[in-house]
Amino acid sequence: KDEEPPLLVLKYESNPSDGEACDSRMIAMLDRMTIVYNPPFLRHLLDFLDIGESPALEALKRTAAEQLQHAKEVSEKNVKSALQAKIVADLSFDLRSPVIIIPQNVEHGRDDCPSLVVQP
Repeated sequence: KDEEPPLLVLKYESNPSDGEACDSRMIAMLDRMTIVYNPPFLRHLLDFLDIGESPALEALKRTAAEQLQHAKEVSEKNVKSALQAKIVADLSFDLRSPVIIIPQNVEHGRDDCPSLVVQP
């Protein structure tokens, strides 16, 4: 049985044990995907996901902003510490570019409309 590769793979290792001289390793692989631009679908999706405004939502936004600020401060501290410690990182990225399809007309049920296909 042929199994399709996953769309996205992210791996991180701290102190890899394979004998290479690095302190950490990150591997990112993104397989090719096809993206069809469809403005009406995006509008409907955003309308569906819109939950409006409420005091609870405002409190959640404030808390999220505070947590983001805290994460930035911790990240900045960790980066400064890493720069002083001279950590060696092994980064591997295998990113395949997407195929983008832009239909000339997005009428429901039409498969025969001309399209612009953008690919590498």
